[in-house]
Amino acid sequence: MSKLFENIGAVLFNKKEILPATKERKLLMLMGAMYVEETNNSLENIEEVYGDEFEKNPDISKWSIEEIEDLKYDLMEEFCGLDMQLSGAYKDDAKELLEEWWNIYDKESAVDMLNWLKNSGHRKYFNEIFENIDKLIPLTAEKAINFINECSAKGIETDGFEDKSIENRTEEELVESDFYQNLLYEIEFTKEVMDDCPKCKILAWDMARYIHVVRLCYVAKYFEDKECWELIDKICDICVSSFENWEEFNISFLIGRNFWNGYDPEDPIAEICTGLISDNFSPWNYFEWQKSL
Repeated sequence: MSKLFENIGAVLFNKKEILPATKERKLLMLMGAMYVEETNNSLENIEEVYGDEFEKNPDISKWSIEEIEDLKYDLMEEFCGLDMQLSGAYKDDAKELLEEWWNIYDKESAVDMLNWLKNSGHRKYFNEIFENIDKLIPLTAEKAINFINECSAKGIETDGFEDKSIENRTEEELVESDFYQNLLYEIEFTKEVMDDCPKCKILAWDMARYIHVVRLCYVAKYFEDKECWELIDKICDICVSSFENWEEFNISFLIGRNFWNGYDPEDPIAEICTGLISDNFSPWNYFEWQKSL
């Protein structure tokens, strides 16, 4: 065997699987599109390539099959890659983000966080408030303590989950505490969005972050590509069966984000999500959500 053939074979057999190989994986990766757009301004990149053609013919459905397929492939490269098109130079940046926002310091802590997002996330706490909303309104100090204790008994993490001093505070101290004020906001916010909340509640919020964490872990070199796809496949069934379309996914995600972060009319991620619904070159408009694949 020639040396040249050996080298070619080594490249081929060691090639990383950065892009999704199945329809299911494409959809799952697109659940994290808002974070890719935040990082890369990908919609702007696509418009630079296809903007002139769009001006000539704004009805993309009338483009040639080849042109549409080229557009879809470029969208997949921009939005569906494990590496978010970031070079190895971003390894340390990814590690810093994982440490600061996710308490992830290594492979083991990454797996723990991903399991939490997959099995619980913020949605269990949101669902608990949602299901007990009538009992919690109007909120009192006693109701707040009882609710936190009930959540704790069920293993549901809350803002007051680790605060052992809550029950020792006076009623006045408790009502003025950040814990109480946060709970008050969460209850009022949940009450406000109940009519608009989809059946899946805030599942999209947890699943989009799951995809984002997997990507960051890949860039940080905590996982190899094969491990990442195995982790991503683990959320396929629950995701594919839970969302009717990208619009519902978007509502679910934004309700979850506002529940966690507080409502911010200038939230850049919310603005990005609006663009992903309406932009002419949004991948959500070219890869339709399918509940049965």
